[in-house]
Amino acid sequence: MKKRYEIVFDSKDDISIQTKQEFIYDKVLKAIKKYKKGLTNTEVSQKTGIVNRRIREATQRLKIDKKIKVTYCRCGHTPIYHAI
Repeated sequence: MKKRYEIVFDSKDDISIQTKQEFIYDKVLKAIKKYKKGLTNTEVSQKTGIVNRRIREATQRLKIDKKIKVTYCRCGHTPIYHAI
């Protein structure tokens, strides 16, 4: 025979409401959108406090999803990301 459990809350304060977790992908996109001139991976890392590797992974995915575009600095080495 299965037991039934009844959960009783004294007040609404006992129930914790979970907010939507903001993922690294969203944080990176928000940071890039904020700066109209664009940002490099290092600048995004400094602004958000996220590790460089995770920034590179997020920008790679954003490029695939066509949410950001890439231009290169005058030396042609450093990618600068702009929101579309």
